[in-house]
Amino acid sequence: MSSSFVASPWLQGLETTRVAAMARMEQSGAETPEEYAAWCGVELRDTHLDGAHGQLIAGPLGTYIVLADHLSDRGRRWTIGHELGHYDMRHPAPPTAELCGPRPTRLYRRCWHRNYEDEANEWGMVFTMPDKVVARFCDRLPLTLDAAEQLARTSGVPLVAAAIRLTEVTFRVCAAVLSLHGVIQWVSPSVRFLMLARPASLSPDTVVRPGSLARRFYDTGKLRDQPELVPAAAWFDGIEDGSWVQEHTIHLDEPGRVLTLLSTPSDVDAERDPLMTPHATAFLRDYLLSSDLALADFNERFLPDDPCPYAPTWLEAFMRTGTCTG
Repeated sequence: MSSSFVASPWLQGLETTRVAAMARMEQSGAETPEEYAAWCGVELRDTHLDGAHGQLIAGPLGTYIVLADHLSDRGRRWTIGHELGHYDMRHPAPPTAELCGPRPTRLYRRCWHRNYEDEANEWGMVFTMPDKVVARFCDRLPLTLDAAEQLARTSGVPLVAAAIRLTEVTFRVCAAVLSLHGVIQWVSPSVRFLMLARPASLSPDTVVRPGSLARRFYDTGKLRDQPELVPAAAWFDGIEDGSWVQEHTIHLDEPGRVLTLLSTPSDVDAERDPLMTPHATAFLRDYLLSSDLALADFNERFLPDDPCPYAPTWLEAFMRTGTCTG
């Protein structure tokens, strides 16, 4: 990175949070959020809550986290981790409307100011799915929601949280997409996807297109829980015929809510640079998301200068089955 690099408060906040979560695990010896709460003396109370999953409360009688009594075991663990992130980073109390399930908010928009919800999510992900655990799943080829489900089951967290964690640390060209009633709600891109794809290709508040498995579900109510190749044009603008993307879409527990993992059918089957640990990859991805200048500067330095010999763009090269992109 050049000498002109300036880390935004948003980027600094996320990196400080990652380091803090790793340090707290080592200091406390805790392996779960529940164990860490006990170590900190934070009481966990299950009760009826409307419009929220959990709330951190600090007062003269001590600190405790109230948890909605309808949460699943995975949802409860995630909520504890998220609220402990607020506790550990000493955030001000968030509005009740923001006390929701896992979701990334740093999605194809440039981020400058600190975001406490982003930081709490990051703390929860790093603590429940530390690097040594996520490294066992994040670079599988092909990468599908099966890997996310295995990570979720291993860590005891919701599938959505595991999918977000995978995409922030993986070396693969992929993106997680959550849609509700046929409209994209958020997108979580991997670092290599972010480098190759145009941001407008996958944007929140756009309608899920025909040709995708997600659209088929909204049109017919039917969905196979298996990854399939679909025309890349079903998800991306300006893609020529003959380009494909692997789509794995599943229906979540909430009506009309589906989770999709998009990945390229052709990818480089090579080990990542040892310096690009999950931690380093997450930082690089967030750096590229922090500003248009950061992304443009990085691509100018590290993407090939020559045009792609296999397809109109390098992204499309990864969407051609059987194409050698090494």
